[in-house]
Amino acid sequence: MNPRVESNFSTKMREQVPDFVGYSENVLFEQVWRDPTLPLRERSLCTLSALISMGNTE
Repeated sequence: MNPRVESNFSTKMREQVPDFVGYSENVLFEQVWRDPTLPLRERSLCTLSALISMGNTE
């Protein structure tokens, strides 16, 4: 499996909203993103498609 995804949350944010940071790192990156149901390539394509459809092209 891929190495752990390290998030870029500031120390201040970690102190103020630790539950949000924990949810983002553990649930989103570890459980959802690394779910073996879809290969990494397909997950990446889904993410890019969603961002482009919302107008986030940069």
